[in-house]
Amino acid sequence: MSRYKFTQISQISTSHSVFRGSAINDKGTVIFEGFVDQNLPPSGIFTGSGGGNTKVVDGSPINHIFFSSTINNNNTKSFIGVFYSPDYAQSYTGVFTEKNGKITTIVDSNREFGYFSHAKLNNQGAIVFNALLDTTEAGIFVNQNGKTTKIASSRDRFSNFNVGFRTVGTDGPASAFSVPSINDAGTVAFHATLDTGATGIFLGRGKGTVKVADSTGRFRSFSSPVINNNGTVAFLAQLNNGKHGIFKKRRDQEIETYIDDSGPFSFFQSIPALNDQGQIAFLAYLHAGGGSGIYTGKNPVTNKVIAVGDPLANSKVVDLVIDGRGLNNTGQVTFEALLENGQTAVFRADPVSNANVGGVSVLALSMFAILGLCWRRRNR
Repeated sequence: MSRYKFTQISQISTSHSVFRGSAINDKGTVIFEGFVDQNLPPSGIFTGSGGGNTKVVDGSPINHIFFSSTINNNNTKSFIGVFYSPDYAQSYTGVFTEKNGKITTIVDSNREFGYFSHAKLNNQGAIVFNALLDTTEAGIFVNQNGKTTKIASSRDRFSNFNVGFRTVGTDGPASAFSVPSINDAGTVAFHATLDTGATGIFLGRGKGTVKVADSTGRFRSFSSPVINNNGTVAFLAQLNNGKHGIFKKRRDQEIETYIDDSGPFSFFQSIPALNDQGQIAFLAYLHAGGGSGIYTGKNPVTNKVIAVGDPLANSKVVDLVIDGRGLNNTGQVTFEALLENGQTAVFRADPVSNANVGGVSVLALSMFAILGLCWRRRNR
């Protein structure tokens, strides 16, 4: 029996039939990208909780492109947009927010920036984004209350902000760029390459940066990191001995191995999703059988959310995607699934309490057992 109840969040509409790139807030609302078909870039951003798609912005069929969407607990949404002139000869890009039907431009390419690749929003309204400046300078920036702060730049001790892994779960251009993460205190975690050639995971708030881990020691390469509101950082990395794993670093503590490929898992293929309780959701492949699934711990049976081959939405799972925005503080998981019937949809997995089995509480089962025992004794 599954430990999760599954709800299909995205619904096929007249304008979009493929849905990817989901993120979830603590209220269980999911934001995701819509595609006219799988061969075109994302042209819509939608939210949902299981009752159908609610439009945030729609550029279908392909008049405009929208990607890298997030939603916070205040129901503010953020996304990157690419807007084209009617003849497609001109375009501009920007980072935008939407709330109560109002779209606000945060930063755009009409000013100092030339290109944006990823953006994330925290619950205080601060947005971190990866961008190129018109001067070809690359960097990680945060905008809050109309003020933009530089976190790290290729003019400082960094040379670029590309990742060593091809991370999954992000749609839109430049998926090879670092996907920065920001917590509610405004601390940013990001992947970068130093001028020395070493790569690593770093933290910053606009007054210098601090190293979490780099490739001068036991690590060889890294995924983009995530950071929670307790200051814990999680990331996928490859060691110098070729082993892969997911690692955590809590404040003022040594890096610990959360899980690696010395056990039942053979390979990890996503930015880990981390909540404030320290729970991690990740996509991994198994040594036995080689199939992939989404898990929240070391045991592929008791910690499984869903795996390839499992039944879902009157079909079967063929492929799965989750990223660093896919787990909330209640333990809900959002993911993208390619189904055997050809549908690509966004789902939410809600944890089923251990005190509830098949809709009957453990307390009720215990009472039935006690009554049954008494009945048998009375009828002896």
